[in-house]
Amino acid sequence: MIVLINICENFQTKRAKRIVNVFNCLKNKGNDVKIISSNFDHGEKKKLVSNNDGEILIPVFSYKSHFSVFRFVNHLWFALCVFFILVRIKNLQAVYTSSIPPELLFAVSLVKIVREKIKVCADVRDIWPDSWPGQTVTLKSTCFKIYANFLNRFSFKRFDEIIIANPEYNEFVSRFNCSGTLATLGYDMERFSKIKERDRVGCVYIGNFNHSFDLRTLAEFIDTQADVRLIGDGPLMAEYRKSFGYAVFHGFVEPDVVPNILSECVYGLLPITGKATLPNKLFDYYACGLNIITNSETAAMFWSNGEYSVIKSDVFLIRHESLRKELFLDYSEVASEIVNIMLR
Repeated sequence: MIVLINICENFQTKRAKRIVNVFNCLKNKGNDVKIISSNFDHGEKKKLVSNNDGEILIPVFSYKSHFSVFRFVNHLWFALCVFFILVRIKNLQAVYTSSIPPELLFAVSLVKIVREKIKVCADVRDIWPDSWPGQTVTLKSTCFKIYANFLNRFSFKRFDEIIIANPEYNEFVSRFNCSGTLATLGYDMERFSKIKERDRVGCVYIGNFNHSFDLRTLAEFIDTQADVRLIGDGPLMAEYRKSFGYAVFHGFVEPDVVPNILSECVYGLLPITGKATLPNKLFDYYACGLNIITNSETAAMFWSNGEYSVIKSDVFLIRHESLRKELFLDYSEVASEIVNIMLR
């Protein structure tokens, strides 16, 4: 059996479906596969119920904030449950796990010590502690950095394969004397296949309203737009309503509705005020043909291989045709690449 693990991604969640697509690819090749996840939707902050035989949902606490104490408790509990589930599976061949939270990575590395013959693969789609919790330096963030780096240093060296969603993540894993194989995030091409070309106006942002993607850094540009759409919710909602009172706040919308809203806009807003480099929203913008506005010249350089324009000293424009097409593969193509890495 091959087990795929992600605490916040499964058949029930509506966010990125990387683990589900890997599951389907392995199933199509005749493998016995199971997903282990939690029964809490991190994106929509709600409980989940599943009758799918292909997954195990571990019960965890609900929480509202990304930085909740309950979230940290969930990480510890989830990792502990995963360890005991994996050591009891008799015909376990391979484990593919998200690299976050670090407690999960640690638990799987312990399973590798106990069961040396299984193959373990880490999927690095986000880099903790570097990208959590943003750039704010506090006693809490300093302690978390020390804690997470300790777990990462113990864990990464025990993995047979490390998959990275961003070439720049090799710098992160190299701190633990490892290197990764690239498999980008990708996007669901079918979900965007029915977009109809229409008159476009204004700008849009989709995602969590938090300090890692703080729209206020792009306020001067946003103020020049005739139409502003903000999709999502989060801790900065109240501040955004004050700063951008003229904007249309859509709240959370169904994934199938997102392409219709995005395709009515010219620009996709992507402020980088944390450590993210290839966030999911970038793929949505690409799929809908949007030009990108960002405050990060480093990100603009990476997304476009240097083909970007400077609007002002801290605002950069990447036209859709300048985005690097090799970064934007369909989910099925990415899943196939991951499976090839896992089974080689």
